Amino acid sequence: MNLYKQGAYLLNGQEVILDAVDALNAVESKTGKSVSKEGAKENTIAYGILKEHNTSDNMDKLRIKFDKTNEAKYISHLDLMHTMQRAFSRAGYELKYSEGFNPHPVISIAVPLSVGHASVCELLDFDLEGEMGPCDEITRRLNDVLVPGIRVLETYDNGRKIRDLAVMDCALKMEYDKGIPEGTRDAILDLFKRESLMVEKKGKNGPTQQDIIPMIKKIGFQQHDDHTLVLFARICCQNPTLNPAQI
Repeated sequence: MNLYKQGAYLLNGQEVILDAVDALNAVESKTGKSVSKEGAKENTIAYGILKEHNTSDNMDKLRIKFDKTNEAKYISHLDLMHTMQRAFSRAGYELKYSEGFNPHPVISIAVPLSVGHASVCELLDFDLEGEMGPCDEITRRLNDVLVPGIRVLETYDNGRKIRDLAVMDCALKMEYDKGIPEGTRDAILDLFKRESLMVEKKGKNGPTQQDIIPMIKKIGFQQHDDHTLVLFARICCQNPTLNPAQI
């Protein structure tokens, strides 16, 4: 098996023309057909597999689901973006860049979390240059180079758009050194049964008051032991947005 770092064109399943400045002219002279790099990509086996399973209208964009736990929960959103960009590079993938005066990698993370919050379902969309390869291979190669606490769970086609994401499930773990005080659960439930509950939200233009009750769709509890109580909540994550840190 021969691997070509710069890519190649396979003619009739036999002849290989390495990708170079005059490669497209060489392909056209041998086949009598005018081709482009994008058109050739769409005739590959890998592209056909992705297209067969794609549920979106964008064949260029892929998505990974990953978790961010343990010490990685203290990585800020900006540092996480840099971490993922370096991981793609170290794994041997080249991210596409946007066009314009200030090009940047085409990579985005849905609903960024505050520092100190762990997650087992982070979503990242990305575009790659050249041949993408099997999704399982992308997962494996990224996990080989990622920092402790970040692990890719799955790579798949884009699916539904991020703007369609409406709610998220979150959990708040409360630990009491002297045991859970009597009536704690009822007091918390009464708090969230109010018609309104105003909390302070920090924004670019300074702090504002926000009513979080309309953005909480479900509340529940689980008691692990006499000292640990976990509150589960299903909350709005976009339009409007409730940060889990506000609960």
